[in-house]
Amino acid sequence: LLTTFGLCTRSRSKGFVKHVGVTPIDQPERFLTPSDKVLPSEVLIGGEPLLYPRPLHIMLYKPEGFVCSHLEDPSIYSLFPSEFDLRSPQLESAGRLDKMATGLLVLSQSGRFIHRIISPKKHIPRCYKVTLEKDLSQNGEMEKKQFADGTIMLKDRKTQRLVPCAPAGFEYVDPKIARVWLTEGRYHQIRRMFRALGNEVTGIHREAIGSLELDGDLQPGEWRELEHQE
Repeated sequence: LLTTFGLCTRSRSKGFVKHVGVTPIDQPERFLTPSDKVLPSEVLIGGEPLLYPRPLHIMLYKPEGFVCSHLEDPSIYSLFPSEFDLRSPQLESAGRLDKMATGLLVLSQSGRFIHRIISPKKHIPRCYKVTLEKDLSQNGEMEKKQFADGTIMLKDRKTQRLVPCAPAGFEYVDPKIARVWLTEGRYHQIRRMFRALGNEVTGIHREAIGSLELDGDLQPGEWRELEHQE
């Protein structure tokens, strides 16, 4: 428990328990030992309950200008309490949005949970509202057909060969706005797909991943824990 929450290393757990004090919530006068098995929600650390005593599964409203990386700034991870940086396993995003894109990001400490979201084999659609530089065709019919047919070709970053995109959903919103559903996550895919059709993307906002929609009460940069049913 202590190492998972980044409070100390395994070799220093005895000293931490002795000097800081780890006690059961219902028996604060009794000090636990490193060999005791307890749930995070059942203990006090230095007399205080743990902050977010569960494995982290988070919904974030990504603001414009932040990157989905631990190594670059400004990072989305700077939007969370600094204690989260100490967690093990590390908090990671399930897929990325580019620096200027906004909207829904799901983050988790569970690699299995993240894999279930991002694996192309799961065919989980991700919905994006896309703003464009030029007008779409009449009611977006040309773009809709190209997206649905899977005939848009993009160069693979490793092999440099042209590879067709998987069929994607497309909805015309207005002359310069479309809604797009993707089940794969290739590098800058939406921008490159529209560029292949002679248009440029000026804004991307992710609205949903599968049935999970961005919470309308969140503002850019705000986050909340996912509910169990979500």
